[in-house]
Amino acid sequence: MTTAMTSDHKTGRILRIAQMTSGHEAHDTRIVTKQCGALAAAGHEVFLVCRAPEGAANTPDGVTLVPLPRPTGRFSRFWRTARDVRRAAEALDPDIYHFHDPELLPHGIALARRGAAVVYDVHEDYRASLRNRAWIPAPLRRILSFGIAWLERRMERLGWVAAATPDIEGHFTPARTALIQNFPSLTEFDSQPAADPTVRPARLIYVGAVTEERGITDILTALPGLAKDHPGLTFDLVGPIDAALLAQMQTMPGWQYTQIHGRQPRAEVVRLLACAQIGICALRDLPRYRVSQPTKLYEYMAAGLPVLASDFPFWKDLVGDGIGAYVAPGPEGITAGLHALLAAPERAAEIGAQNSARVTKFSWEADFEKLLALYDRALADHKASGRE
Repeated sequence: MTTAMTSDHKTGRILRIAQMTSGHEAHDTRIVTKQCGALAAAGHEVFLVCRAPEGAANTPDGVTLVPLPRPTGRFSRFWRTARDVRRAAEALDPDIYHFHDPELLPHGIALARRGAAVVYDVHEDYRASLRNRAWIPAPLRRILSFGIAWLERRMERLGWVAAATPDIEGHFTPARTALIQNFPSLTEFDSQPAADPTVRPARLIYVGAVTEERGITDILTALPGLAKDHPGLTFDLVGPIDAALLAQMQTMPGWQYTQIHGRQPRAEVVRLLACAQIGICALRDLPRYRVSQPTKLYEYMAAGLPVLASDFPFWKDLVGDGIGAYVAPGPEGITAGLHALLAAPERAAEIGAQNSARVTKFSWEADFEKLLALYDRALADHKASGRE
């Protein structure tokens, strides 16, 4: 982990930081494991304001959970939970308000207008994703997209922006924005040996939220054909899953090769990665995924695994061509790519070792320093404006 420094690290000041989310769980990797955990390890007072039953979340040492009731639906989350998050954060009187959801934009703007130091953490391109949300009536999608764009522009004029990808960063003014990407904490992998892609029978692994859009049913469709040529093949599925999707998966032929682990602590995720032979990141071809940076992509590489990934040009530019197999999203591409990697275990092992070496330039430890610098800028602006 990065050397213990303070977010106001030029002066050595210990800060009181409120991390705020209405839409993420109390075990979100970007918010909780990386940001909250690193800030607390650096000696700060860190508060996580989020939806969670009291005492239910296992937060990192030094992080104080401020739990809020779970919303009863989307409307409740967007209005009541967002309001409650702001009120709970205000009661903490922090030096930094750091929020992570677009529905919190009006509240972040209001706090910044009152003189608070506020950071808006943008996890995805909401302007684009709102145009493709099936649960939003079609006539409203474009209106909401324009509305989010207006709020984001207002937010960056009053506060500061942490962008999760270069594509998102491009939407904002460089002088007010820092690129804080979803890179893995490489120190997590120090306690486990690198994966061995030559082990048979082979274990495939997927880590992250389990959804159809992220290719899960496509993977299950591919498994029976692969299992014929590779006896004993299993598929480890590690992450939260909706009950309706789980019921659908249980009816598929590929279910018999699947082991459901659910959401796991980080140490167990790293252990499971070390036991696998191939990591899968076969997201479907949707606009928001084409320029995304899935954490799992880097984690597979850090674990020493060859990766089967969707054939997105942005991903190739990001991590290079030789990470394993890039395939067209869908069962046919997944089958062909996995078969090629499984049929050449020695080559897969070479790729895994190269991935482990290559990922060293993609580390959370380096981006944590950029987060600290962003806090410095927010606090300096706060002082210069006479609002402290």
